[in-house]
Amino acid sequence: MVQKNIPNKSLSINMVTSVLSRIVVLITGLVVQHFILQAYGSTLNGLTSSITQVMSYLVLFEAGLGTASIQALYDPLSRNDWKKVSGIVVATGVEYKKITAAFSSVLLLVSLVLPFTLKGQVEFAVASLLTAVTGGSYIASYIVGGKYKAILSADRKMYVLYILDMLSSILSCVLRVMALSAGAGIVWVQLLHLGSILFKNAGYFIYVKIRYKRIDYKEVPDLQSISKRWSVLIHSIAGIVVNHTDVIILTLFASLKTVSVYSVYNMVFGQLSTTIQSTFIQAPQAHFGILYYKDKRKFEQSFRVYETVFTILLFWICGIALVMITPFVEVYTKGVTDIEYIDKWLPILFTLILLLNLLRSPAVMAVNVSGAFKETQKGAIIEAIINITVSLILFFATNLGLYGLLIGTVCSYIYRTTDLIYYTYKYIVGCNISDFIRTVIVNFALLGLMYYFSCVKFPVQTGSFIGWIAAAVIVAIVVSIELIVGNIIFNRERISEIYSVIKTKLTNN
Repeated sequence: MVQKNIPNKSLSINMVTSVLSRIVVLITGLVVQHFILQAYGSTLNGLTSSITQVMSYLVLFEAGLGTASIQALYDPLSRNDWKKVSGIVVATGVEYKKITAAFSSVLLLVSLVLPFTLKGQVEFAVASLLTAVTGGSYIASYIVGGKYKAILSADRKMYVLYILDMLSSILSCVLRVMALSAGAGIVWVQLLHLGSILFKNAGYFIYVKIRYKRIDYKEVPDLQSISKRWSVLIHSIAGIVVNHTDVIILTLFASLKTVSVYSVYNMVFGQLSTTIQSTFIQAPQAHFGILYYKDKRKFEQSFRVYETVFTILLFWICGIALVMITPFVEVYTKGVTDIEYIDKWLPILFTLILLLNLLRSPAVMAVNVSGAFKETQKGAIIEAIINITVSLILFFATNLGLYGLLIGTVCSYIYRTTDLIYYTYKYIVGCNISDFIRTVIVNFALLGLMYYFSCVKFPVQTGSFIGWIAAAVIVAIVVSIELIVGNIIFNRERISEIYSVIKTKLTNN
């Protein structure tokens, strides 16, 4: 239930549990992939990554239902209108049942067709069964936990999702490592992961049933309230095209070993992206969503400060990642000799992708809470077109290969991030965009300076995970000092604004 006296407390809990959850997911993911690399080599590791990307396309069946449902719940939750809440939750459940049926049918077809594209690299039965098992985790999420996840997200109970995510990840990691150590096949290993997904979604179901007694599951489905899902679908399609086309092209026209190289870098930067978004965007989104409908002026003031803090933190994380990714890959892939994993350009390209994609995250949050999905869908379509066009041209018409695909992603992100931020400032928050542009320019310059000294002139060298951790701590401190001093000197106005807000809050407390 919504409690008016604890918004800041729930926000803090959500952010803390989000950080812990993403750290656990990152570590367990790295551990499992390392064991898979050691046990099966780069080919099967590349296969699991390829199948995961294919599943991302099938997620289109969800058609933006989750996002639209969460957005629709903000207003009735802020008014304690449980009849309206019940109608939306029931409607969400009805739609998820339809999605599950369609998804299952197409999953069966993909499980039979995908193995033919991998002929000569992996056995048909292994590829087919692995595809079906991987898809099973999505089915479990839709049919068991879909509508319950929506109500928890909208009602500032993200910490419940994060705690269950942590427990599920730990369970999956322990079971899969034990199976890998015992010499189990890859299909059995992934079946154990499916079991952990079922555990997590069962947790959503049990928690909501116990804590949300006021939801009437016999209420008439309020399908109209979630009708914005079709506008969200356009954004979902564009996002999937931009974020997952690279692996599909590599799977079809390159080797699974190349996919494996991509997957190692993408796993690290992908988990960083998920961690940042879940901690600084998803965790506080419900807080901003309810604030948007209660006090628009306060929302705009909070957004301005929040975006500045987020942007500087993002550059800090990207700076550390840029410097430390190469020594990490050296240690992580030690002993794997079937393909070279060290590359001087991939760290730069992946860091740019992370940075350009996440710079728009506060703007995406503003669009989500305001429901401006239809108004911003044109930019999403253009983003996808730019990505596909540039990526295909550079991949097939030049010798850039993987680099070409990543450059295509960079180009599309430059356009879309600019487009979304411009829209948000003009139509949602009504602030002057010049200060934000200054913040970005200042921190980009500091990032370039950081790269020159830490990667070109004095590259970090580590020989073990312990050495890497020690070096990462030192780099984090150095990057912090550089960004703090640089922003105080060249971005004084925004820093002073943040300082004033912090001082006011401390004084009031």
